[in-house]
Amino acid sequence: MLGVEGNNFQHSVTRRVILACAYMAIAAGLTLPLVVTLCHTREYQLIVFIISASCFIVIVGIILEWLAQRLSTVEGPVHDLRKASRVWAPGTFEDLKNLDNESLQFFHMRIKCSPSMGKCSVNKADPASVLTPPLQATSQACICCMDDFDATSNVAVLPCGHVFHEHCMVMWSLSAKGSTNACPVCRASFDIL
Repeated sequence: MLGVEGNNFQHSVTRRVILACAYMAIAAGLTLPLVVTLCHTREYQLIVFIISASCFIVIVGIILEWLAQRLSTVEGPVHDLRKASRVWAPGTFEDLKNLDNESLQFFHMRIKCSPSMGKCSVNKADPASVLTPPLQATSQACICCMDDFDATSNVAVLPCGHVFHEHCMVMWSLSAKGSTNACPVCRASFDIL
């Protein structure tokens, strides 16, 4: 999913750069012959200046539009880097079967995702103090994606005790919806305060 968004973003940027280069070539092609032939005649100097200035304004406008979209706010779908900080206990699904509730270790998780690069990173930060929840791992499937957990599936246990694929929690945390700092099931917060 991220790869497709990244490719669309790269395609859009490439298309705009090519378009800007084409406009510059057109502007240079239009103004250069006029400047060379008409510049020596005093009465046409104003026309040459107006045409050159118009082409320059068009080029600057295209570049500014591209830069504005490139540097748009983080909430938009086409931005370079999305970040979130959440709390969960990382591990594998098999680990959950072997652990009791008191053995869960919660961490502040730092999430960074770059759609233009098509990849995300999740890093453990400091350990988090969380009251030990009753584990809600009664289901063998992730509620977000509805896929079954494998023994080696990377999972995220939220402070409320619900279990999800770690990748699903990364996507949930970075989505544009308003309640992404809450559990998808019970809406208990797993945001860093």
